Amino acid sequence: GLLVEPISDQFNFCKKVRKNSVVENFCLTNLSNSSEESKVYSSNHTSRVATKKDLEEENEIEVVKNNNLDNLLKQYHIEHVDIMSLDVEGYEIEVLNGYNDDKKVIEYLLVETWDFRKFSSYAKDRNWQYVCNWSESDFLFKLR
Repeated sequence: GLLVEPISDQFNFCKKVRKNSVVENFCLTNLSNSSEESKVYSSNHTSRVATKKDLEEENEIEVVKNNNLDNLLKQYHIEHVDIMSLDVEGYEIEVLNGYNDDKKVIEYLLVETWDFRKFSSYAKDRNWQYVCNWSESDFLFKLR
């Protein structure tokens, strides 16, 4: 598998326990310029893009490089993904805007989202088909 984790201690843990996977340390965004950086916040095994409040409160912030999904798939010569699991704490649409689905690489997407209506509308605009609820906040979509 391929795993992206922006927080360094969680990245190191993933590398240790996912020995047969490729583990990358960056922030997955919609930006095509991977030299740009994002500020990320980590707390209790959760990471997300840092908010203005995080910065003001001087919470633990890390600065990491960005990459987008298209670049990642190209970098590893990935032409088919059976299922992609996306859990990015409210930044699902931003991440997926870094994916050009014209090539139809990803077959199914399991996405954690707390705003199903908004995400479902986004998916419908991209002609993705809702399949089912996986859990309270996880939903499965067929992308091709």
